[in-house]
Amino acid sequence: KAPFELTDQIVYFHDWRYVFGGSLVWGDSDGNPLALMGIKPHPPVTLKQWDIPSGIKIVAQEANKTEPFITSEEIDELIIFGGTIINDDGLYRLWYSGRSDYKLNPGVMQTTEAYHPIQKKSGSDLESVNRLLSEEGHVCYAESTDAINWNFPDLDLLKIKSSKARNIVFDRGVDAGQVFIDPSAKPSEKYKMVYRGGISDNEFKEYIKKRPDDVDTSAFKKDGAEALLGAVSPDGINWTKSHEPLLIQFCDVNNICEYDTVRQKYVTYVRSWYFNRRSIARTESDTFGNFPAPTEVFWTNSFMNPYESWYANSKTKIPGTSTYHVMFPKRWNLSLDQFDFHLAASPDNVVWGAVPGGPVCKPGNLGTWDGGVVDPAPDLLELPGDRWGLHYVGTPVPHKYPRRPPFGAMAWAWWPKGRLVALRSEDKGSFALWPLFTKGRNVYLNYQTKATGLIKVEVVGEDGNTVAGRSFDNCDPISGNDLNRLVTWKGDSDIKIPENTPVKLRFQLIKTDLFSVRFN
Repeated sequence: KAPFELTDQIVYFHDWRYVFGGSLVWGDSDGNPLALMGIKPHPPVTLKQWDIPSGIKIVAQEANKTEPFITSEEIDELIIFGGTIINDDGLYRLWYSGRSDYKLNPGVMQTTEAYHPIQKKSGSDLESVNRLLSEEGHVCYAESTDAINWNFPDLDLLKIKSSKARNIVFDRGVDAGQVFIDPSAKPSEKYKMVYRGGISDNEFKEYIKKRPDDVDTSAFKKDGAEALLGAVSPDGINWTKSHEPLLIQFCDVNNICEYDTVRQKYVTYVRSWYFNRRSIARTESDTFGNFPAPTEVFWTNSFMNPYESWYANSKTKIPGTSTYHVMFPKRWNLSLDQFDFHLAASPDNVVWGAVPGGPVCKPGNLGTWDGGVVDPAPDLLELPGDRWGLHYVGTPVPHKYPRRPPFGAMAWAWWPKGRLVALRSEDKGSFALWPLFTKGRNVYLNYQTKATGLIKVEVVGEDGNTVAGRSFDNCDPISGNDLNRLVTWKGDSDIKIPENTPVKLRFQLIKTDLFSVRFN
């Protein structure tokens, strides 16, 4: 309950968590509240309201797109998939998935999307697990100081038949493994990876004995099962496969795991199926393993078209924060056979909501390198030049169109720093923040106004009254376009609130996009 501790010292508007919803009272002519329930007639009633938000909405911002920074031709891979990029103490580190010619398995994967929900497959009809056990994909490593020009180190750790790559660091799994840094781990397991693979029939039977309830039956194979698997590493280069499956789950495409420092748990988001449609599900565990069966958090709701589904999650966090959880769910439009991706936000890494504004990234024009598919990765990062970026893989053909090498290229979807979502007033708008405990004495705004736009800020104390000298009338008007504008009142920037006391801010906006409010 309010007042809230502002852990990250910044308010972003990816949801309404810190925006005060307003108050009202039905009272007598003097404004005194009247009893809600009673027998005797009440006197004439007046309505008093304050801080009701007006004239504002939140809008996800469409990304800019770079040209490809890595192509399959450049790295001599027939097909590439996205993987993960981490900014590791100033070095951008990339793990991506490649396929060489003997791993393409012609004829195994089909270009159709057909369901027969009435027919339940028997054991003899199930697909063999051999494809998942055949080490179909491999994970390669690259690094960069600017996120555009990449070095592919000559590691010579693993060799794959018919592949010339000398930067292979992992030779298991089907899809690109997702890598994350675990702040809770011992040094030998600082880096962790989750990936899709298969387990043998004996491994499957052992799993069922220990965890009979943590099973997705659609993952069953003729002689084993599909599974979410794990690996650990001290350096992101030398990997050791986990001894047991993390979860038996039908989980193709990008599955995301992280250590949540607030919840102090491992949280994983996976592909799932709900009413025979692709969906996004969540599970958590105290350890890197033993994940219970996941629960759906996104599926095809009534605001979507019936031929659309959520294909993958791309869960990440706002750079430099611990409490701003975001997701770039990938939407598959079966009518067009195309992907685009959207934005969702969560205040606690459990409860999720879609951010209004439509897709934040769409395929390019027909015939261009990303004219068929844009496939987001789980790595929103700070980029040089005051930018945030999320890398994605683009292809020139639709999703289920026959794929022939060279196939796939990587690029950045990017936004000006902090400008993923705008709190927008198209004309006049007003709102207040909930009372917040902050460590800062100054307020900085990330904003953009129209030529006739304006922002004013007022400070409210713990007693509910405007702080002397910090009213709208005292505020120096703000307009223009700035990533980090200091708010002042007749030239003075201190908010005049005692330390360890909550502060409440009120805003008046005219034709403004407000992206964040930061305390320093």
